[in-house]
Amino acid sequence: MLQIHEANWVAWWQDGVEKATDSFDIDGTYDFDNSPGLETLRQAKRDGLCRHIGITGNRAQHMCHVLRNVSVDTFLLAFSYDPIIRYAEIDGFDLAAERRVTLILGAIFHGGRFTAVHPEWLDEPPPWMTPQLRERFARLYEIQKESGMSLVQLAVRFVLMKEEPSVILIGAASPDEIEESVNAVHEGPLPRDLHEEVRAIGVTQAGEE
Repeated sequence: MLQIHEANWVAWWQDGVEKATDSFDIDGTYDFDNSPGLETLRQAKRDGLCRHIGITGNRAQHMCHVLRNVSVDTFLLAFSYDPIIRYAEIDGFDLAAERRVTLILGAIFHGGRFTAVHPEWLDEPPPWMTPQLRERFARLYEIQKESGMSLVQLAVRFVLMKEEPSVILIGAASPDEIEESVNAVHEGPLPRDLHEEVRAIGVTQAGEE
């Protein structure tokens, strides 16, 4: 499998940009499906260098816009579905099914935010934590404590409830997190009532955080 990484970057779709890693203008006009990057991937597939081609990225709205305009086999969406952030619910899951591509969910621990409870974040929130997110994390910590599970187990088992992704990239940072994740998979999805408690605190659109 060979994929264009960070497909929301404008440099994949437009020449001569000042900041290549900026996201493309969602209202702009781009010839996504005939871009040199995708044509290179297709040539690699024709030459037998890979079996599947796709796109990856972590900005759900931009990634879905690309997917609507390209023909690929795989769609890796990161930082878009976890115990709190649910941007993929807007149309990521349905769009992947509609386009008949393999959906891969990545970064379900959101860079370590869901691998351990951090009560100090509630007392002194880090820069990324808005007041709204603080309330959601406080509730998540309550649910985690009541469940008796670790936060890793809760996160993995919550994501397992969705049938759409074919692959979940754990993004573990330690052997312990890998072991916890494997054990969580063996336990299966959360009980429905617990899943609904976690689901109730989710954010589905940017700006709600």
